[in-house]
Order: sequence, then structure tokens, then C-alpha cells
Amino acid sequence: MKCAIITKAIAISVCIFSVAACTELSAEDFAAEVEKEKAAMQKDKALIEETNKLCSNLSNEIAAKEPKCVALNKYKNEKLNKLLSGE
Repeated sequence: MKCAIITKAIAISVCIFSVAACTELSAEDFAAEVEKEKAAMQKDKALIEETNKLCSNLSNEIAAKEPKCVALNKYKNEKLNKLLSGE
């Protein structure tokens, strides 16, 4: 089972990398995609776990170019800031 998860993550990583290499988003489009992904995470907690699995298998360089991973980091940072501020 663990091998299947790793294999799936690698396949997804390769897919993301190949798509990202062929279709560079403008800064505005990238930011919009990040916000869209972050909003989806706020509505679907299972998506957070799925995205975390995906992004943890990517290098930092590739993850920084993937809107889902950037959105996950923003989501986590916002949650941590709220927790630390007592909200």
C-alpha cells in the first residue's frame, strides 16, 4: 500500500511538473489559482490532507511553482497566525 501511494505521488508530481513546464501562468493567474485552491481547502478538509501528501513529495523548488502547494502553505500560515493571536 505504501508503495502504491509513493508511486501515485511520483506520477502526480511528474504530471504537475510537465504541465507547469508547458503552461507557465502569469503572476496574476498564479495568485488567482492560489486563492482558488486555498478557498477550496477551507471548505474541504480532506483536500488539505491530499494536497499535503502531494506537496511533501515534491522538491521545494517544484512545490513553490505549484499553486496547490503555495495555497497549502498560505492556509497553514493563516491558521497558525490565528492560533498564536488567540482568535
